[in-house]
Amino acid sequence: MLQKERAFDIINRKLIIYVMNRVGLLILIFQLIVAPLLGSPVRVGRISDNLSLNDLARRFNLKVIWLEKDKKVLLKNAQNSLSFEVNKRDFELNDTTVYLGKPVCHIPGSLVISKKDFEKTIKPLLSLDSFTPPPKLHRIVIDPGHGGKDVGAISKQLRMYEKDLTLDIARRLKKLLEEKGYNVLMTRNFDKNIDCEDRCKWANQEKADLLVSIHINSVSQSLSREIQGVESYILTPESQPSTGFKTLTLADKIKNIGNAYDTWNAVLGYDVQNSLHKRTNAQDRGLKRMRLRVLKDLRCPGILVECGFMSHPVEGRLLMSPDYKQKLADAISQGISAYHRHLARPIR
Repeated sequence: MLQKERAFDIINRKLIIYVMNRVGLLILIFQLIVAPLLGSPVRVGRISDNLSLNDLARRFNLKVIWLEKDKKVLLKNAQNSLSFEVNKRDFELNDTTVYLGKPVCHIPGSLVISKKDFEKTIKPLLSLDSFTPPPKLHRIVIDPGHGGKDVGAISKQLRMYEKDLTLDIARRLKKLLEEKGYNVLMTRNFDKNIDCEDRCKWANQEKADLLVSIHINSVSQSLSREIQGVESYILTPESQPSTGFKTLTLADKIKNIGNAYDTWNAVLGYDVQNSLHKRTNAQDRGLKRMRLRVLKDLRCPGILVECGFMSHPVEGRLLMSPDYKQKLADAISQGISAYHRHLARPIR
């Protein structure tokens, strides 16, 4: 679960907002509260900071199809389909949801995205040939979330602990990856409590080429029947807000060690999330961004995977099933294989 990570991020943001001057605070209140109530579209920043989807379409030979004039657009060719909607902070690539740093905005005749979203998310997913040589992929570290006294999420009704599920799925994934010829290590192979930073440090010490952290989600009982599905997290790029946050803080402007792998994180994240929701038929909650402690100082590409909600009455019981846990492990394994293929063939 990411509750602790979200809490740290929220506390940090509150401290910074507290010292903002009054003018900045009034502007923030207007943008986040007053403007949405008035139905105002998200304001477009400087033209130089944005890229029109018409230009994106020309660059990648995509046909522009308006699904709803000035609101929803589809960019399509024989290989890819990208759908965007004004004011939304995500888009769909081949039926898999990918979150952006800023919302899609409207200008006369086109929708626009930020250039940073193009460089850090869309360009890597459509073509890697203009980036530096890809990293190697031989040694993979699997990180079963939680452990020991840190049990993670709990389902009293199903008598499940997150720490047990993550270890079970991780062991299954390890076997599948070893069968494919990878050298696979695990941050823990038994019920042991390890700090998030120590997991990251250990992966660096072992010179990992990739880290996959396995987790299970949960929500309060009042939301348990509504929320389900799988989602994946990669490190937020420098000077972008994490998914679920709208404004930048000083912490967002710090370049973490793991940001050196932003390009490859995007490809890894998409390939795993795409495989995960399509192979399990779970609801797609998308590829998201967060400055997670297990990813921030990582010296290789990394991803945190949330394999479902134990709090959901149906999905929770599925997570108890050995067959479904094997299906989850296989989906993650297939996603890693797709990522490896993209390292060898940079054009999607």
